[in-house]
Amino acid sequence: RASPADPGAGFPTGEPWLPLVGDAEALCVQAQETDPLSSLHMTRRLAALRRGIPALQDGSQRTLPTAAGVLAWLREADGDRYLAVVSFARVAVPAGLPADLPDVGRLLLATSPSRAGGGAGTEAALGLRDLRDLRLAPGEGLLFQL
Repeated sequence: RASPADPGAGFPTGEPWLPLVGDAEALCVQAQETDPLSSLHMTRRLAALRRGIPALQDGSQRTLPTAAGVLAWLREADGDRYLAVVSFARVAVPAGLPADLPDVGRLLLATSPSRAGGGAGTEAALGLRDLRDLRLAPGEGLLFQL
């Protein structure tokens, strides 16, 4: 079996048809499997949440007004409400969520290891969070149950 250190970056034979990025070894599935903070594990956690929550599958969706560089939307179904907030800013920014949202939400998923107590979305580190003064790290994404 080929390893990420091989010239084909994990592909056993032939020349890859796309150019390889400099950090291909760190980004390959083989390396991410062993890192609980990897984007692979984050994607799996998000997919599991989506499978288990009907509102995330086919609930109504409404974009919310926010601060510059922030995208937020609500997903709702059968009385259940979920808030997704994503920062596209290069610096920490206030979310600027509308005042008609609840003051607190249960954090279900966080892309930032520091937000999730070092666990990048692990259940033990998540819980109720204040939404009024929510600030987002650069590139951070959060999912709340309201």
